[in-house]
Amino acid sequence: MSESHSTRIAFDQRFQPPAPVLPVGIGGIDSDSPTTMLRMLVDTGADCSLIPESVARALRLPVVDKVSVRGV
Repeated sequence: MSESHSTRIAFDQRFQPPAPVLPVGIGGIDSDSPTTMLRMLVDTGADCSLIPESVARALRLPVVDKVSVRGV
């Protein structure tokens, strides 16, 4: 018999309607690269995950592709 586990995920009230968010650690590709923690939206229907450009620059992440993104 398998055990059932549940985890409580905080819902951020700043979203309308409130949405689940998780802390996510992001770092560069080298062991000496800077790292940071971000609170990110959990969207199981998303096609991709995005971070602010300012965070990518601060972490010295390489540009691997560019796409045009727009939303509501």
